[in-house]
Amino acid sequence: MYFAPVLLAISALTGAFLVGSADTLARTLIIPSELPVGIVTSCLGVPFFLYLLLRERKGQYHV
Repeated sequence: MYFAPVLLAISALTGAFLVGSADTLARTLIIPSELPVGIVTSCLGVPFFLYLLLRERKGQYHV
């Protein structure tokens, strides 16, 4: 069984790390200008989301 306050704290720290990393990358990838942070965040988050989606689908329809 998972302890909800611990999961909440881990989720908050992971989210803060993700956004901080995305902001740093957005500022340093193209030096004369900045990329929007949302683009970098989506580039980091979409592969993970697709992994979770495909893992759930594989487990749900497994015969």
